[in-house]
Amino acid sequence: TPAQKALLEPIIAGQTLAALAHEEADSHYAPTHVATRATQAADGGWRLQGHKAVVLHAEAADVFLVSARISGETDDPDGISLFLIPA
Repeated sequence: TPAQKALLEPIIAGQTLAALAHEEADSHYAPTHVATRATQAADGGWRLQGHKAVVLHAEAADVFLVSARISGETDDPDGISLFLIPA
């Protein structure tokens, strides 16, 4: 979206801190193990349900880049999307 694109320059310049929220408690560091789910709401937005484990620099983050599954089973390599969430 235009709002997401507008965040790229401040993130690259170090003015905005983005923290990646991807790891989950039982993932054992498998990059495709994503149990957090995203479902599209009636208004076109998204609802995320799940838990992330270790999020480095979460306390200082301005935004979170959160991985969530929009399709497939927990360990499928496809169906994972990223969502930009304000801290």
